[in-house]
Amino acid sequence: MNLIARLGLMIVALLVASHGFAPSSQTTKTALTRLSAAATEKAAPPSANSLRPPQGEGHEIDKASAAELRKRDEQTSSFAGGVVSFLPECFRAHEGVLEGVAARSEKDIWAVGWKLDHNKNDVSQPLTLHWDGICWHELPCPALGSGARLLAVAVIPPADAWAVGDYSDPVSGFTLTFACRWDGNFNVWQISPGANVPNVDNHLYGVSGTSRQDLWAVGLYEDHINLYQTLVQHWDGKVWAIVPSPNVGGQNLANGLTAVMALSPEEAWAAGLGGGSHTLIEQWDGKTWTVVASPDAPDTKVNRINELFGIAAKSRDDIWAVGVYEAQNILSETLILRGSPSWRYVPHPLFQGAQPLDRHWLRGVAIDPQDGAWAVGHISINAQGNASRPLITRGHGPKWQLIPGLNVGLQGELNGVSAISNKDVWVVGSYTDLNHKYRLCLIEHWDGNQWAFFP
Repeated sequence: MNLIARLGLMIVALLVASHGFAPSSQTTKTALTRLSAAATEKAAPPSANSLRPPQGEGHEIDKASAAELRKRDEQTSSFAGGVVSFLPECFRAHEGVLEGVAARSEKDIWAVGWKLDHNKNDVSQPLTLHWDGICWHELPCPALGSGARLLAVAVIPPADAWAVGDYSDPVSGFTLTFACRWDGNFNVWQISPGANVPNVDNHLYGVSGTSRQDLWAVGLYEDHINLYQTLVQHWDGKVWAIVPSPNVGGQNLANGLTAVMALSPEEAWAAGLGGGSHTLIEQWDGKTWTVVASPDAPDTKVNRINELFGIAAKSRDDIWAVGVYEAQNILSETLILRGSPSWRYVPHPLFQGAQPLDRHWLRGVAIDPQDGAWAVGHISINAQGNASRPLITRGHGPKWQLIPGLNVGLQGELNGVSAISNKDVWVVGSYTDLNHKYRLCLIEHWDGNQWAFFP
């Protein structure tokens, strides 16, 4: 389809009412919610809510909370950006939750997540969207079993994309891992089962690779005493295989990996939670995975959790990891670490006017070619998360600043970010709309001056 035809579709779509969806209250929490809960149980008395934000769980909109959020929004603006604009939609809004995004170029970008199958009792199914420079198109990936979700995506040279996640196996009854590969030669998705630890639940949350023969996927599995342990899988071009990965504190404490970044066949980095309540960084040296010392936030509550959810690297001297921790004066606060060469905590600006029951999260991070780092997540202004807004922060060296994004609907949450340049950045997540029953995909783009919302 040529450019004129596609622009014609955009104009026609302006006349079509959007139809959306968002996850129902029956959707279960992610495995990392259980990981954090298990870690908290071992490390200290249980907190009211786990650290992992329960993506896709519906909440009644709290109007007072929403009003307070808008008030704080007006008070917080540390970035002098341009005027915000909304671009015309070229297709109806997509129902679902986007968990990750990866860009190969300005006209070749993938975003993945999950949506509910309304014809099958609202069980989740994979969601894969592709940006071709004009529109976001859904290019469905097949699924194994039921309740399938894609939780991370990576682009692999020369033209492939890989997405990983989990599904419920109807035969064994366990949650197992799987991967979808976009074959750039034939423009088709190919599905492959992951390498699973038998007779337990398995999950994958991160993926990264350097070639078609060198791909890493990381996550966790539940051991036989109901604690999570690190899970690392490698693709050699033919099959997935489990590669041994260390756990801090052995099998008596919860461990898990949530993100991975491969720099070469001899170097990769992974991040997550270790030893029940601490940040966890692991490094691949071409032969083995080992734990690398990483700090917790200095004002963490005693025996409370520090957990990393995203990692990005350009070299071993330019690595960022982001996450969340339980702070002294707030339920949870954003966490930023930098490894260059040793890992250290990075002070950064916080959302102004925080209250004791607020939650601030960072879920994803990316580095642009100009060495700027971008981190995304969300801010929730009460313990139940009834009202939330997207959180975007940008760093260059030791200096970080908050960047107001677009507040689309309510309960906006960002999970992934990809930076083609400092003037071409994509962020993805989900939001709720009072006019729709289910969650909708949230996609925003930064052009160097302003953010634009894409349906």
